[in-house]
Amino acid sequence: MHHFARILAFTIFSIISTASFAGVRIGTPVTTFSNNNETVASIGLRLEFGDVVKPSVVVTVRRTETNKNNDVSGALADIAIPLNTDGSFKPTFRIMGIFGDTNAQGTAGAGFDFAKKLPILSLGVRGRNVDGGVNISADGISPFIAGSTDGGPAKRKEKTIITFIPYR
Repeated sequence: MHHFARILAFTIFSIISTASFAGVRIGTPVTTFSNNNETVASIGLRLEFGDVVKPSVVVTVRRTETNKNNDVSGALADIAIPLNTDGSFKPTFRIMGIFGDTNAQGTAGAGFDFAKKLPILSLGVRGRNVDGGVNISADGISPFIAGSTDGGPAKRKEKTIITFIPYR
């Protein structure tokens, strides 16, 4: 008899709970990723190696898009102001494309070196807060390394969306 009472109680509870949840929708979380666009300004110090080591203060503006796969593309513009003692203002200006992922990006572009009065091509690699590469002009190849406040492109944005599935 005790076993029969348990089965009867379970059946009644099941019928009542099913009726009370009729039409109720159950939420399930789904994580989605979206692109992340950003424009960032930074400042840093660049050392350019040629006949002598030339330190420069560099101001950079970077515009990048990080897609759903954390691939990065975009552009940057920078101006390097030499720290020289003669008081002349002869900066180097560059505009470059950026491609890679959120940890490391390749850069390629062109600019103008006002000290040499020559156009330059620039190739490099950027990481978080560091970059390096070469500036190429008719005067030769000048390797450079730099550190800056730019922590690199942000990773994709993650959103959790709750979708509702009807309870049946």
